Order: sequence, then C-alpha cells, then structure tokens
Amino acid sequence: MKNPSTDEATAIAQTEFVATTRSSSAAKPTAPKTWAVTEGKLEIDIRGEGIESTIKNARFDPNGEVTLDDGTYFSGNIEAGRVTVDGTLIVGVGASVTATKVQCKRLYVNAGSLKCESVQADVIVGWEGVIEASDTISYKSLEQTGLCEIQGRLVRIRD
Repeated sequence: MKNPSTDEATAIAQTEFVATTRSSSAAKPTAPKTWAVTEGKLEIDIRGEGIESTIKNARFDPNGEVTLDDGTYFSGNIEAGRVTVDGTLIVGVGASVTATKVQCKRLYVNAGSLKCESVQADVIVGWEGVIEASDTISYKSLEQTGLCEIQGRLVRIRD
C-alpha cells in the first residue's frame, strides 16, 4: 500500500476538516492545544499532531497486528485486527474503522466511527462520531465528547 507524502496527506485531510496551526499563550510550560471547535466543526492541527500517513479504504488481517510508527489519518472503511499507532490516530469525517484493539497516544474521532473490543489512548477527542467498544475504553484525558456517542466501559488511567 502506498503512503502519500506529508503534503498529500495534508491535502487529503484538509478536504474533510479545516487544519489550523495553534500556538499556546499559556504561562505554564504545557504542550500547545492542537484542536479547537470553531463554528460547529472540529479543527485539528495535523502538523502539530505529527500526521505523516493517510490510509484510506484498507482491509488488514483481522487476526493480525498493524503497527504504525507515526501519526496516521484513517478515511473510508478500515478493517483490522490490533492497531497500534506510535502517535496520533485520527478517524476522519465519514470514516468507519472496525478493529479488535486500538492503541495510540492521542485519538481523534471526527464525525467518524470507531468500533472495536477495546481502546487505549492517553487522550481522546471525540466530535460528532461514535466510539464503541465491547470491552473498555481506557484513557488519561477525555478532552471533548461534544456530540460524540461513546459506548463501552470507560476506565481512566491515572499516572
């Protein structure tokens, strides 16, 4: 499967949501917030999130494991076994992702659908979509759930 260049991934992502660059003006030394809701749409700074790959309409071995070494944007229909992303995973507008287990650092579900047995993410941002887990949804921070349906047993991971 061909992974598009960063510029191609940016162009694909921008057709589904507005990508903006945000900087932090907070006095404390925290990472800048890389998303905002503007005029009812979720805006994600895809460069700030380190999105390097876009995968559209893919079917992987349902008993296998897909490991992605950088931030990834899913669009279309994705079917997989275990999905591990070393970074951010964005489930884009209209995307339908079905997997056994999803593990990533930051998970955005932006008007898409994620269905799996379990999810583990440090941060979850859901907007106008569905996150459904037959078992657990583990997270450190649940930053936004506006208009996002979340089904499953929520488990907050404490440091």
